Amino acid sequence: MNNIEEILTGSLRPYVTDTRGNDYYEPEYLALDEIPAAFINHYNIAFDLPKFTSKIKYYCRLIDNAIISKLNNDFYEMTRASNPRVAYRYKKATEDLRKNLRVIKSIIESNGFELSQLESDHIDYKVDVAHKESTYILNYLMVSLMYQHLEFQAHFKDEIDPLKQMNITSYYVEILGVNPPRNTRIHEIENIPTIPVKAHKKPVENKALKTYMIKLGKDAQSSFLVALHVALEKAGFINCGYSDFKRLFSCVKFDKKHKWLNSNGSLRYFIMQLDEKGIISYPTNQKWEIVSNFFLSKQGFLLTGKQLKDSKTSTNDKKLIDPVIQAAFDALK
Repeated sequence: MNNIEEILTGSLRPYVTDTRGNDYYEPEYLALDEIPAAFINHYNIAFDLPKFTSKIKYYCRLIDNAIISKLNNDFYEMTRASNPRVAYRYKKATEDLRKNLRVIKSIIESNGFELSQLESDHIDYKVDVAHKESTYILNYLMVSLMYQHLEFQAHFKDEIDPLKQMNITSYYVEILGVNPPRNTRIHEIENIPTIPVKAHKKPVENKALKTYMIKLGKDAQSSFLVALHVALEKAGFINCGYSDFKRLFSCVKFDKKHKWLNSNGSLRYFIMQLDEKGIISYPTNQKWEIVSNFFLSKQGFLLTGKQLKDSKTSTNDKKLIDPVIQAAFDALK
């Protein structure tokens, strides 16, 4: 079971008797890193009620990570997918949403977990805490699943039959059989940027720190780097966390070196593609020194700039790297 299923029907059901309090859940929450989105959001969740216990913060982070991880994987796996494949995945996503929303509705109605009780001006968060925690978590999960479906739909909007597309009203009326609330807590982001590389000014280079600079706007840069990291990791080129990986592109001092888990030629081709496509800038004559300061060879040996510059790139190297680069560009759409 994944965490969503565990919360709905498994060991993570929030309404099962739980004597653990903030002293347990606070360190669990702090230890749970947030998974970044490898795509530009079309919607955001505006669940504006206070997270009044550490258990709520922990569960919300679990839910957020499960949703973002699923979307990251879906968008990566379906890079350049055919229309029939998109249609099939959308149908499956819609079926899963129907099932899960109806399960949540049943749990809410059977246990009196209606969100309205948390919206009262006279609420006392210190009374009946466990019941209020479950109310918050289950309603947050419901909104998050709607958000997930909306993001998937927006990402493949041009490939999905318009007559089959849904909206927030559809979720409430067609699936749950109720009118939507006045505050759905999901907002569409207006004017999603589609940012051509050449539209941005060259950033100022910090020659004191030898790193690459990404020639994209702030939001696009984040989406591009997250998608690049996800794609490289899935393809088996790297095994380092995102916070470390982005140091290669952010004028932040490298704490340690990381193995490039493929040939030196594939690493050379990777950097060459970023350079030729106008994505990176760097101090003059430092292109290969930068990457050699960040990566070790597959065997764990130190690399020199000259070694990388002189490495031969095979046809197989290109076949492996090209989809990785494309996945990062797809995140800008």
